[in-house]
Amino acid sequence: MTGRIPRRPLLWAVGALLFSASAAASPQLRGKVNLNTATEEQLQLLPGIGPATAAKIVQARQEKPFSRPMEIVRVPGIGMKRFRALEPYLAVEGPTDLRRIGPEPKKKPGRKAATKRYRVLHPKGPKILEFRPPKPSGPGTASDERGTPPP
Repeated sequence: MTGRIPRRPLLWAVGALLFSASAAASPQLRGKVNLNTATEEQLQLLPGIGPATAAKIVQARQEKPFSRPMEIVRVPGIGMKRFRALEPYLAVEGPTDLRRIGPEPKKKPGRKAATKRYRVLHPKGPKILEFRPPKPSGPGTASDERGTPPP
């Protein structure tokens, strides 16, 4: 038993470090959003609320103002699970003072353009072939001997 390091506590410590690092990297919010006066941009600060849901919230409050935060579940796309996640940041009275503290969320990179994939069946199994679009030809590129682009 001497000279051996117990593995389970070490695994627990590594797991705790990884979990705390990932939790610290996510943006934190402080303050409240007034559902009756917030703009769509302010509503989009809430976790899980994008432009479409923010527009639905604004439309719902124009039809009937919110009298308590739980009434946000009448908005299509917001159920009890999302309400529980948003509840600490919701209010129906007072100013909107919600702000992010911590790192900004990372933007997803855009998709690469125009790479099509086709599945071709072979006797030995499927094979995926990639077809890339031809490079643009124009003035200054050698498309043929006369220097004019093909029709």
